[in-house]
Amino acid sequence: MIAQISVFLQDKTGRVYDIVTILSDQQINITGFDIADSTEGYGILRLIVDNPEKAVDLLHEKHITARETKVVGVYLPNETGILSRILNLFKNKQLDVEYMYAAASNNIIFSLDDNEKAEEILLSAGYKLTKSFEI
Repeated sequence: MIAQISVFLQDKTGRVYDIVTILSDQQINITGFDIADSTEGYGILRLIVDNPEKAVDLLHEKHITARETKVVGVYLPNETGILSRILNLFKNKQLDVEYMYAAASNNIIFSLDDNEKAEEILLSAGYKLTKSFEI
């Protein structure tokens, strides 16, 4: 599984810039991200970075709410229907996808109700799991 950083965002101009600048100033590379907004004045920034523990520590030092969670990363060959086939594997094993997003180099990130089971399913179907990203 891959470590993902989830950051609570206030709906404020420049907030994403502030966060990515904190990380880049400390040489932390962002290799995947997603922003989920809310109509209630906040959102969640999800990040895949090359040093998640350091990233969380840096954000906490700046009084930014962040936490590390585990997600499943899988390499997607550039083939028509590949995402449909993967989602069908999960559906057939009754795994619920909580969210998903694209990341670097033909990879997709999944959060499911059972990430360990998802990894087993993907491996048994012959898919290559992603443990980290190199760009």
